[in-house]
Amino acid sequence: MRRCSRGIPRREMLKLGLGGVCLSAICPVMILGQNDPASTTPQEGDLLVKRDDPASKPLGPGDVGVQRPPLMAWPMDPVHHIVRSANRLNAILLIRLNPTTSGDTLPNTAEGVLAYSALCPHAGCDVTEWIPESTTLACDCHSSEFNATANGRVVGGPAARPLPPLALRVDGPTLVVARPFETSIRFDE
Repeated sequence: MRRCSRGIPRREMLKLGLGGVCLSAICPVMILGQNDPASTTPQEGDLLVKRDDPASKPLGPGDVGVQRPPLMAWPMDPVHHIVRSANRLNAILLIRLNPTTSGDTLPNTAEGVLAYSALCPHAGCDVTEWIPESTTLACDCHSSEFNATANGRVVGGPAARPLPPLALRVDGPTLVVARPFETSIRFDE
């Protein structure tokens, strides 16, 4: 029986889906990735920074335009200023509702700003469209639509689960994660 250098039978490697790759070559990457602060999911107290901002300036409510297209963001550790961008599941979209808008999500808002996972729960595509008239977030890949004022409830398309919301609060001039995602981010396909 052929064995990997770590003594794992080749058949077991195949069952794990690792093919002919030796586990000793993969383990360090998997272990490092699991402990990497840049991969850690959003944590309570994390700041939010614009996705493409090399300066990683913390965002405030005023940085998110009212009824404008979503602003893509990453969480950032407030102490070490590590942007949690090494894990695609950490992508966040921010929208700001008209002050007269009401709905189920208002307890999660911070001065009208709502945060959701930026990844569609159907196939993991980026949710980038905003339809302000119906407070709907939409994914261009397969046309899933989510009601932003009803905790990301699915209102159209093939997605089977709501868009995961992320509760926010305001601390001084900045937007801060109030609680981590309450539901796991996973995809139908």
